[in-house]
Amino acid sequence: GKSGQTEPGMTKRLLGIALPVAFSSYLRAGLTTIEQIMIPIGLERYGAQKERALSQYGMIHGMVMPVILFPSAFLSAFASLLVPEVAESRARGDTNRIHYVMAAAIKVTLIFSIFIVAVFMTFSGEFGRIIYKSEEVGFYIKIFAPLIMAMYCDSVVDGMLKGLNEQLSSMRYNVVDSFVSVVLVYSLIPVIGIAGYVIVIYVSELLNAYLSLRRLVKVSGFHLDIKNWVIKPALGAAAAMAAVRTCIHFLGGGALSGLDLTIAIVCAALAYFILLLLLECVTRSDFKLIAGIFKKEKCA
Repeated sequence: GKSGQTEPGMTKRLLGIALPVAFSSYLRAGLTTIEQIMIPIGLERYGAQKERALSQYGMIHGMVMPVILFPSAFLSAFASLLVPEVAESRARGDTNRIHYVMAAAIKVTLIFSIFIVAVFMTFSGEFGRIIYKSEEVGFYIKIFAPLIMAMYCDSVVDGMLKGLNEQLSSMRYNVVDSFVSVVLVYSLIPVIGIAGYVIVIYVSELLNAYLSLRRLVKVSGFHLDIKNWVIKPALGAAAAMAAVRTCIHFLGGGALSGLDLTIAIVCAALAYFILLLLLECVTRSDFKLIAGIFKKEKCA
């Protein structure tokens, strides 16, 4: 239309998106607040060791989760670039491009997150000791490390759902997830204490990731390649970590310093990358796609 005029029905369409998103966002914020208030109350009701339970909750929330989520900063930049890429392909009606972008994005996310799981599983004790001087933090890093795949995938899948104009589905799943969390906090934590909180986090993250990924597969029609995106990278990550651990053992073992740990992770990453190429998990077209997305963003 002409400048200064709005397309007929545009306001109605915008409100149709904005109002439900705002409402579900407020609802989720309310449920999350209720959950955060209920957790300490539930731990107090758990009984005898309430101070220890509260300190463990603080440790998980304030020390373990920031470490677990830190590597996802690299993925969140990638995920934010996918929204316009997917939206543009959708506007052009280019279904093949949408399938291609989504497949590559999920593949990169899984390959990256599998390596991070392996790093935290292998060096959980070192991370706890070097960052916080606490073996207990290391123990909880190992407990939550397997969740990394679901956590990281969920953030990228949410970005792609927004690009496909599926933000309402995304918000709906977030509300369902928050509601389930509140119910579990209420029923589990007073009975089994901090173990209940661990179960709540696992159920919440896995449920959200499953619902979002299922929706993405349904609306876009791309297929998950479990063999090349999960099984082969997992074998590669395990082999890379075993090789690095063996080298550390032959070099004298002992407690690793921060520098030692950094060198070990870099060596494991190089070994993992070489194994991915040998196992044909990554291809030249994957690199071209990622480079193209970042180049397009630079030019914008």
